[in-house]
Amino acid sequence: MRKQNRNRAFTLETPETPMIRKIVATLLLRFNALPRFVNEHGFYRDSLAQLLGVAHLEEDVLEDRREVIEAVRAVCVQTLKEPADYPETLEANLARLRRIVDLKDLEADLLRFTILLHYSPELDDLFDLFEPLHTARAQMLLAGVLDADYRSIGRILSPRGTLARSGLLGVDRNFGGNSMRSKLDLLSSGFADMMMSYEGEDLYEIFKEAVRRVSAPSLNLEDFSHMAKERSLMLRYMQKAAATRKAGAHILIYGPPGTGKTEWVKTMAAAMDLRLFEISYADEDDEPLNGRNRINAFKSAQYLFGGKRVMLMFDEIEDIFEETNPISSLFGQKPTPSRKGWFNRILENAPVPTVWISNSIAMMDEAMLRRFDLVVHMPVPPQSKRLQIAKEAFGKRVKEPALRAMAEHPAAAPAVLSRAAEVLALIDPDKKEADTYALTIVSATLEAQGYRPLKKATRIVTGAYDPKLVNCDADLATIADGIARNPSARLCLYGPPGAGKSAFGKWLAGKLDRPCLIKKGSDLLSMWVGGTEANIAAAFDEAERENAVLVFDEIDGFLQDRREAQRSWEVTQVNELLTQMEAFEGVFVATTNLMENLDPASLRRFDLKLRFGYLRPTQAAAMFASTCGQLSLNGEKEGLRIVKSLRTLTPGDFAAVVRQSRFRPLANALELAERLAEECAVKEESPSRTVGFSPKRR
Repeated sequence: MRKQNRNRAFTLETPETPMIRKIVATLLLRFNALPRFVNEHGFYRDSLAQLLGVAHLEEDVLEDRREVIEAVRAVCVQTLKEPADYPETLEANLARLRRIVDLKDLEADLLRFTILLHYSPELDDLFDLFEPLHTARAQMLLAGVLDADYRSIGRILSPRGTLARSGLLGVDRNFGGNSMRSKLDLLSSGFADMMMSYEGEDLYEIFKEAVRRVSAPSLNLEDFSHMAKERSLMLRYMQKAAATRKAGAHILIYGPPGTGKTEWVKTMAAAMDLRLFEISYADEDDEPLNGRNRINAFKSAQYLFGGKRVMLMFDEIEDIFEETNPISSLFGQKPTPSRKGWFNRILENAPVPTVWISNSIAMMDEAMLRRFDLVVHMPVPPQSKRLQIAKEAFGKRVKEPALRAMAEHPAAAPAVLSRAAEVLALIDPDKKEADTYALTIVSATLEAQGYRPLKKATRIVTGAYDPKLVNCDADLATIADGIARNPSARLCLYGPPGAGKSAFGKWLAGKLDRPCLIKKGSDLLSMWVGGTEANIAAAFDEAERENAVLVFDEIDGFLQDRREAQRSWEVTQVNELLTQMEAFEGVFVATTNLMENLDPASLRRFDLKLRFGYLRPTQAAAMFASTCGQLSLNGEKEGLRIVKSLRTLTPGDFAAVVRQSRFRPLANALELAERLAEECAVKEESPSRTVGFSPKRR
């Protein structure tokens, strides 16, 4: 059956026709393939019969097929006597290519033949006569076509040969093969077309399907202020590497999708006045390139740009990995990178500085990771930066509360916000719908990525956290300022429920401009032996990666006194938590209602133990006034006396009553005070049933 080729069909009027005819004649005669061509296959290959000018012989019904064979032989002999030159355009481009890649004559001959093979479907059809095309047979046929020594062809096609090292031509060494074309792997699918047709002077155009110029950045370095340390390190290193022409200068950048890794590399190249080229991930038809093609493109780029003020970007490097054992991946084992040995060597010797980009390095081989000079993690920007990005993306179309709801989500990457803004602009909803639409779009994307959705816009809160309205035995604002200057702290917050302990952890994270990672008992407890310890370790690892304030809410069950333990795992999980606390260099906040039950050794691990108590009368009055204003309630004075008399009132009680008001409306301030009294009454606090402790009143 005739093979289909995406290149244009071969016609007898093209400049390459005489040379293609000569190659066909050479193969048919040199390898005595005429009987097979006529007897076994007949002339079903119309293009080959037409090419040789023997198509009419099939119409002559000759009982003796030997006469047909002899007639075809005579045509082939005559063809070899006729002069034939290679196409001028191909020769010009090949000569230009040889000036940057030092190809010997036989290497150039082999590359020229392979270009013709990929360009002409008719020539590829001819090799069907010699199937199966295992490597040894293909090597023999190439030696015959090029009138070369068999061993010389083998050396040229070896992985150590110039053609392979430059990425221009590789060999599929699997046994068999569908065609000679699939056996000889060119740089890219469009490379043969460009070599045959491009008549310009810019050699880079021939390689544009493999290596592309990168567009100018749309951002500047200040847009990446949250990466200031990494930015300075990368700039200084790459500038030195480019100036000294250091071989093997490679940086790996990894982080979640949409965090701006590609745009960051573009801004860095612009700041260093380096031309940036990208290893393509799709051909001119927008079909994805496989890892092997991309590796070949990277090899070629080393020859194209060596010694020039150029930086390469290899995005989505996951493409160059392949599973060698599908079963192993089910058990979390790392795959072996394609051509791992070559990859390690090229990282050491490649002359062009390169930035490699990946969404995750979890499945990368450790031997590869250590080959990079710098490994930089690019997380989702901090909350303040996310809010700035959201404001710039949505403009005045979305109101401040909705923008803050987006920015508060730790996984709201810049690309998620920008794409949502583009969709919203296209929808162009009215002002009443804009906030809801924006939150819905962003939330749906986050859920699709496996993250929790945005908090509902209708959620009612009691207002911003005010440390002045929290009864603590220390100045919380001063403590936050101190932690900002020395960002490594372990705090234990203790006191009755609702006193503002967990909320302080969230507020502190906002003051430090960091994410807040809250873990409850249900997040950490596991039914499996060792599972809880693993979850505790994973929580600290996650906080370290995200530079987050880590809050363990109600830590009682994890730091209980080991002297009271009855099971071995009760001891091991305390040991694990204490070990992680000591090693953690970030901000860790633990909250508890039962301070007296904690393991004595754990108390020494905390830098500061803060006591949270019930609201003082003045604080209760201030929070009462604020809540009345929030809910537009009249008669504040009537309820104030009741509120000041409540001795177990907490900020949590205010939050509970405000939530009730959604379905149980409040008529006035007096009713608010009465409901607060009800909340205090159900606590049933007495000297014999103390929850936590009873702090001194001030």
